[in-house]
Amino acid sequence: MHAVSLVPIAPGNSALVVGAGTIGLLVQQALKVAGCSRVFVTDIDSQRLAMSQSLVATSVFLCGPNLLDEVPRATDGIGVDVAVEGVGNTAAVHAAINSVRKGGKVVLVGNVSPEVTIPFKKWSADRSPCMAPVPLPESIRARSNCWLWTHQSESAAYRRGSSPGRTAVV
Repeated sequence: MHAVSLVPIAPGNSALVVGAGTIGLLVQQALKVAGCSRVFVTDIDSQRLAMSQSLVATSVFLCGPNLLDEVPRATDGIGVDVAVEGVGNTAAVHAAINSVRKGGKVVLVGNVSPEVTIPFKKWSADRSPCMAPVPLPESIRARSNCWLWTHQSESAAYRRGSSPGRTAVV
């Protein structure tokens, strides 16, 4: 629930949930309750996708090389307003970031891998904040309990968060 509360959801927004495990199933329902009219879900497991579709998913996509074609096709070439990543690996993070519209929001919830890479050029060009709810990676916590990374003009500006250990905006 905290992940969905990090981004403003307006009635009619669209969202992509990357991962249909326990976290993804909860997040997709929270997105629908928050006001998203279209909730798309992607996963590697077709049984999980079937469960997602039986809940609230508008459409489901099996992860694979065509995923980056499916989301634009489902959103008339625009991309989703919000993507929530609930897997915790680099491929899932990239799928989330590459699926949002220009100015869209990405929330990183999955924390399975100790390290993931973020396509900074894609993020900075599209000005799509990536938000990670607690727990924060150790590398961020160690710096000052909480750093908020935001894109301003052509450089990333760092400022200390008012609520230590709560949210990192990358």
